[in-house]
Amino acid sequence: MKRQATLDLMFSGDLPEDQTKPAVIFRGTGARISSAEEAGYDEDVVVLWQPRGWQYAPTQMDWAERDVNAYMSRRRATWCEETGNPSEDAPYGFMVQHNLGSQCREEFVDYVEKECSMVVHFAEKSSSTHMRQAIDRGNWKDHQELDR
Repeated sequence: MKRQATLDLMFSGDLPEDQTKPAVIFRGTGARISSAEEAGYDEDVVVLWQPRGWQYAPTQMDWAERDVNAYMSRRRATWCEETGNPSEDAPYGFMVQHNLGSQCREEFVDYVEKECSMVVHFAEKSSSTHMRQAIDRGNWKDHQELDR
């Protein structure tokens, strides 16, 4: 069965043995998923469900609060243990985001910057999605013409 999803990845070269699990976010509630499909999800992947097709703001916050914050807390604790320095001196993480509405929300950016100790950077201006993410619109031909 084909199913569209959003994929959230977070990784670091600092702690290769302790990476955050990738999050696969499907549209829907997950209520009608067969037990065979559910059993097929890898234990090292976080599977989330949301009512909308795009990255829904509550789902984005859930991912940040549960996965991003936990990862950065472990990262900072490891750094403090290795260096003997206090946590307030620990280096910040760097998060590169697309320009989805849920990622641009002030609540999300503030949480990631303040609670997760990360600098948030947006890879694209919100007005450029039609040029760089043409596949999102489902029309590959437009993308090929834009890149000529």
